[in-house]
Amino acid sequence: MTAQSKQKSPKIKRLRSASLYVVIIIALIVALLCEAMIATAYYYRTFHQYRERKSRLDNHTFSGLQLIRSDPSKVDYEDKAAALTSDDRDTIRISKYLWGAFDVGVSKASSGKDSSVMSILMGLPIDSAKAGALYLVDEDRPLSVSGNTRINGNVFLPKSGIRTAYFNNAGYEGSPGLFKGTRKDSQRELPGPDLSRITALDHLADEERGGRLPETDTLLVSFSGKAAEFRAKERSTLMHKYFKGRIIVRCDSVLTVDSTTTLEDVTVFARAIVIRPGFKGRCQLFARDSIVIGDRCELRYPSVALLNGKARAMQGPGGFIRFGSKCHFTGLAMVWDKERVQSPSAIYLGAAGIYSGQYYGALIGIPENTTVIGQVMCRRFYLRSGFGLYENYLVNARLDADALSPFYLGSSLVPVVRSGTQNIIRWLE
Repeated sequence: MTAQSKQKSPKIKRLRSASLYVVIIIALIVALLCEAMIATAYYYRTFHQYRERKSRLDNHTFSGLQLIRSDPSKVDYEDKAAALTSDDRDTIRISKYLWGAFDVGVSKASSGKDSSVMSILMGLPIDSAKAGALYLVDEDRPLSVSGNTRINGNVFLPKSGIRTAYFNNAGYEGSPGLFKGTRKDSQRELPGPDLSRITALDHLADEERGGRLPETDTLLVSFSGKAAEFRAKERSTLMHKYFKGRIIVRCDSVLTVDSTTTLEDVTVFARAIVIRPGFKGRCQLFARDSIVIGDRCELRYPSVALLNGKARAMQGPGGFIRFGSKCHFTGLAMVWDKERVQSPSAIYLGAAGIYSGQYYGALIGIPENTTVIGQVMCRRFYLRSGFGLYENYLVNARLDADALSPFYLGSSLVPVVRSGTQNIIRWLE
């Protein structure tokens, strides 16, 4: 072979072994990217389907709450099946039960492993024709106002009317019309409460169910589940506790709630209840003899303090609800005697406090410099000054129904609410 032919022969190029590794790595990266895209599409589709199922279940659950709200009956039911369509394909479980002065509605919907639960606390809107700043039973005695007393809202007064008066050498300094609103005549008796609910509360208070008070510091119970019930046979104190949810506490003696305890939506039944100064919470308190709420306590809406005494002798002393000074209370305070007695039960509001909502009882004491935003319904007002006790006197007090929130919802216990569809006070879960 000549040198010229050697020069013309082609050279064979060889690939380095590292190039094969590069190709494998690139192919692996592409495969991982493709797998990631497929997984993303799969999870996106799964999540989208879950959202659709969840949205459908939420709509069914909300429809169940609408059924409960529009139910005019007072019969409670637990886990009742309700069909939303004629083919029974969309079936939910609904519950409605009494929770103190109000009602709780629970709606559940499920599909396979997915479920939706909603629970609400329900109340009734105020009837503007029956509501007002005050309702004073006609006992042939006028209402006397003195100092800078302000009454805003409709008033239900005795035929003897309202007049100005001197008190501690001071006259009336309020508006010339004495009140801002429409005057209507009151009756000889207070409008009656919802006796069926009072009877139901009696039965609930007398039930023997419930174990010992829990030793745990924190207890949370869902309103969609079974209630946690506790009962104390003797005088007891709740200290350093946080209770929230469907919890019922009963005490056959005096139950004391310390300021270190927080109660949220809890119902309490006892012979007597003492709330120590500085307490803050949202609860419903039901007692037979007395409820004492200390200074600077704050009970948020919709709290309830109700004295539902048993029948007693005509000469027996009445029970009472007593608030300390500088309290903030929003909700319902009520005393109810099952029969008319010479010494009826009473509500004593504390000085320099702010009280919003509804206040109902035979006797209501309103001291000087006290504000009530809402309605007061009573047979007589009491005012204690020094060693003197004055009937049907309001001195430097403010009764303001117009300042009450238009979204305020009441209980059927006080006969100024409209019957029919209940509205949502608050979402429980």
